[in-house]
Amino acid sequence: MALNIKTTVETMAKLNGLLEKRQDFCYTRFGDTQLMLIDGWYGHGHEQVNSPKLRLLMTKALAVNDPDYLIAPSCGYELEPGMRPGTFALYRNDAELVRTVEKHATAKEFWHCEALHYAMIYDPSEVVRLFDAISKRDVLIVAGEQLDIRKVAFKNADIIRVPMDNAFRHWEAILNRIYEYDAQVVLFSCGPLAQILQYFMFLDRPFITTINMGSVFNALLGITEGIHTRAWIRQNEDRIKAFTRQL
Repeated sequence: MALNIKTTVETMAKLNGLLEKRQDFCYTRFGDTQLMLIDGWYGHGHEQVNSPKLRLLMTKALAVNDPDYLIAPSCGYELEPGMRPGTFALYRNDAELVRTVEKHATAKEFWHCEALHYAMIYDPSEVVRLFDAISKRDVLIVAGEQLDIRKVAFKNADIIRVPMDNAFRHWEAILNRIYEYDAQVVLFSCGPLAQILQYFMFLDRPFITTINMGSVFNALLGITEGIHTRAWIRQNEDRIKAFTRQL
């Protein structure tokens, strides 16, 4: 059931190495929601409802095979210390999700989807290193309406706020807005919209680095309640606060 997925340590080393060499790349995470949308699941009315267009583009985004396009699926990886069901390993053994990746992905190796989240708790110096490397470049943030991470980090970044719910219907307008900026690094925290935008940016603007931050921004902003958060945040509030003080 396992895919050829790099460990969290290997993934963080890859991201930091590329950033510090200023070698552009795309780090795109495919969580359970994205993989189930590819499978034809209807979606969440409070997050993203599926459509034939969304399903097609999500499938194409998963199918890219390029060494600078780092795909990180939320299934098929080995447990690491501290990982358990519900915390960094919710869908790790989901056979249907693994089959979806095997069916549609053409890449032969994958990267860890929990690398940033896990390292914030168990190897925070590597995430501080990543934030430092990003901060040395022109940064654009594309995030949900409540996720203004500039209160905590990347204070000089530009930001595009997108709807928290069903943002895909605006994907073309948002992509055009991104292209209005002279960003060198674009950070995404906007649900299933992110993979679509990253896919097109990799095709159209491969000289821009794009990174899917997942729910890292939620954690740094202390968002512990509601539908747009994760159990790992609630279970590690003290460690997250300690990490935030290092920024």
